[in-house]
Amino acid sequence: MRVVFTGGPCSGKTTLLQEFSALGFYCIPESALIVIKELCDSLGNQQQALWRQAHPIDFHYLINQQQLQLEQSSHDSSALHLMDRSRIDTLAYLEYRQKKLERFEPLDAMNYPLDLIFYLLPLSQYKQVADAARVESQQEAMAIAESIQRAYQIRGYDLIAIPDVPVTDRVNMCLQYFEKLSPRDK
Repeated sequence: MRVVFTGGPCSGKTTLLQEFSALGFYCIPESALIVIKELCDSLGNQQQALWRQAHPIDFHYLINQQQLQLEQSSHDSSALHLMDRSRIDTLAYLEYRQKKLERFEPLDAMNYPLDLIFYLLPLSQYKQVADAARVESQQEAMAIAESIQRAYQIRGYDLIAIPDVPVTDRVNMCLQYFEKLSPRDK
């Protein structure tokens, strides 16, 4: 069973998944962070940033492939898999940047089933993280959040909005949805 945590940059997805991991849940990390780390290791921070700007489609293709690999490595399909973003997020970023999606498999609710999708609403206190991965301003983050929401909705997915509340409250909200799942879905 695949459960996605999505939302704009710096909306608390990774923090929330760290909490679930501490509770013993299987969590799939954000693919973009893995790809960026690999690019930093091979090119250095400054050069990887320049490469990402010059090659946005190639960059998102690498993210998409990494996400696919992570999803396929989750062998037990009956277990709960909590994902920090999905392949829909990759498409949303490209759509936000008005890039063509020709290299990417068309995805929707029919051919890419996701069991629950938690959309984390933007945090009222936006904290731009100073690292190689998160480079968006608050204004850009808000626009990307809207693009992500739209990308899921136009592809037929229902989103569960998670408000800006303390992380423990966010965990408890999500756990209530987990409890509603039928035993075969857990």
